[in-house]
Amino acid sequence: MTIPLPAQPFPVRRPPEMDGAAPRHPVAIVGAGPVGLALAVDLAQRGVKAVVLDARDRLSDGSRAICWAKRTLEILDRLGVGEGVRDAGVTWRVGRCFHGADEVYSFDLLPEDGHKYPAFVNLQQWWLEAALIARADALGVDLRWASRVTDHDDRGDHVRLAVETPDGTYALDAAWMVACDGAASPTRKRM
Repeated sequence: MTIPLPAQPFPVRRPPEMDGAAPRHPVAIVGAGPVGLALAVDLAQRGVKAVVLDARDRLSDGSRAICWAKRTLEILDRLGVGEGVRDAGVTWRVGRCFHGADEVYSFDLLPEDGHKYPAFVNLQQWWLEAALIARADALGVDLRWASRVTDHDDRGDHVRLAVETPDGTYALDAAWMVACDGAASPTRKRM
């Protein structure tokens, strides 16, 4: 798998809604971090089409997450990227506590053998995002970069989102909207 570097921008495409198309998407996912991308891949594997909207046009340049636990790796395996994460990261299973230079306690987080995944893998968030983006692309997920959701309106049977892009603002209709843009996001504040 070829993984782009964090500074590499993704292509920004003109959304069809700006040219008169008015599809109602089954799901609109706001935020292309690990959670939003994992949801998009999971839905695509189940035959549910989703559009992912992210204000950025590139991978995260930092890591709010860097250590992936065994259960997370098992979920990533189901999504088709677990082995790549395991193989690219630093694996470990023993936790150590120090007082100064002296180790005062250690514990094995995976005491029995035979597991497909280790207790933990350390790997930058941007690497996982890139792997999930590659998987989403392969599954035909509609990824929209430089697409900032500035408002949303519950219309009873669907939600209408206002999306700001370099080409202008447009309305996007979806049966469901999922806020995956962070705990302190503008989407959650509006809700």
